[in-house]
Formats: sequence, C-alpha cells, structure tokens
Amino acid sequence: MNAYIQGLKQVLGVSELEPKAQPTLTELLAEEELLFSKEIEVMYDVEQTNVASFIDEHLNSDQYEENELLGEKYIQIK
Repeated sequence: MNAYIQGLKQVLGVSELEPKAQPTLTELLAEEELLFSKEIEVMYDVEQTNVASFIDEHLNSDQYEENELLGEKYIQIK
C-alpha cells in the first residue's frame, strides 16, 4: 500500500494526498441519476440487507423511484 501511495504522490507531483470527501447519497444520485444496489453497498460500505433502510434514511421518497433489472434493484432520480 505504501508503494502505491508513494507512486501516486510522485505521479501527481505532490507531497501529501488529500482524500476527496465522499458525496452524500443525494449528491451521488443527482450526479449519476441511476444507482444499483451494489453500487450503494460498495460506496457506503452497507450490507446488502441494509441497503433499503440506508436509502430510506438518506433520501426522501419523492426524490427517487425504485425498480429492478435482472434481479438487481436500483434507484433512479425522479
């Protein structure tokens, strides 16, 4: 991991790396317009069984609609 960080610093020409702030679910949905359940799991480190409650906590139901494609649930901006 340290080699990767050092290589990144060297390529970018910086002495310190600053991580980018993680977008809120509202911001990410506005930017992407469609998010699959798996994307939310990975991006926000949420268990698959908790994705629905995570969405309910972070979005108003009037902001999105929920659908399914080939067995994978996704949310889409209204």
